[in-house]
Amino acid sequence: MLVLGGGNPADPLLQHYGVPAKGLVPLAGRPMASYVLAALKHSGAVGEVFYLGPVADAFQPLVSACLPVPERGTPLDTLLAGLKAVSGPCLVCTADVPFLTAAAVRDFVERLPQAAIVYAIVRRETCEGQFPGARRTYVRLRDGTFTGGNLFAIEPEPVLAHLPLIRRVVEARKSPLAIARIAGWDLVFGLVLGWLELAALERRASQILGVTARALESPYAEVGMDVDDLAGAQAAERRLSA
Repeated sequence: MLVLGGGNPADPLLQHYGVPAKGLVPLAGRPMASYVLAALKHSGAVGEVFYLGPVADAFQPLVSACLPVPERGTPLDTLLAGLKAVSGPCLVCTADVPFLTAAAVRDFVERLPQAAIVYAIVRRETCEGQFPGARRTYVRLRDGTFTGGNLFAIEPEPVLAHLPLIRRVVEARKSPLAIARIAGWDLVFGLVLGWLELAALERRASQILGVTARALESPYAEVGMDVDDLAGAQAAERRLSA
């Protein structure tokens, strides 16, 4: 199990709290990562937990080992450092989902399909039903409207074997034109117009990345409730303190 607890020191959220990484942002008297690590432990569904990022005394006992984060590296570089340090398929979670529950982790693990990359997704109505007013980015498909989650399952060997292509896709993610060149305009228009089916998106993602990629819908909204900014941290603080 890999937990990604790094962050960009220039992030306004980290600067506000005076911490070097997202996992150390204090929420209701505890570092944010401690909520995530506790959920993983209580799930009974994961073994060793390797943490990438600075570790606080408050959650050190929940970590099997701390792995170094590449200096000035991207989130992808951090993930790759973790994948190279483990053997065999592994789960991946970010340290910024403080509402994560043991039940959500168990559900994800128990229903994992066979694929090199499995990505958790959550329906909009699930998110809005459990977290009214929460701001999320959604993608409209023919099957429904979804947001991405923060739980993954990855088989390191095939992913690392296709690293150049995967890196190219990740680096292009913020440029619609670059994504269109890689994925094809039909995919872009299908997403914009909501015509695309989830199964078709999985097939195209697998073709583009060179490995089998699947999405796994979670009924647990907390899987997709990451803390991105100060407003999100303050909302999380209020909910956790209630």
